[in-house]
Amino acid sequence: MAPTMLAVVISFLLQVWLTRKARYPSLYEAQLPGPEQSPIYKSAPGAR
Repeated sequence: MAPTMLAVVISFLLQVWLTRKARYPSLYEAQLPGPEQSPIYKSAPGAR
């Protein structure tokens, strides 16, 4: 159990350190409200 806890703590700290200057430090903050706002859906064939 201790090795798992150590791995989780290290990965968390590494993620925080690597994204400290990112515009969106987490994926959740960078998500669009819906697929309608995504540019890939606007240019897809058959898009509304």
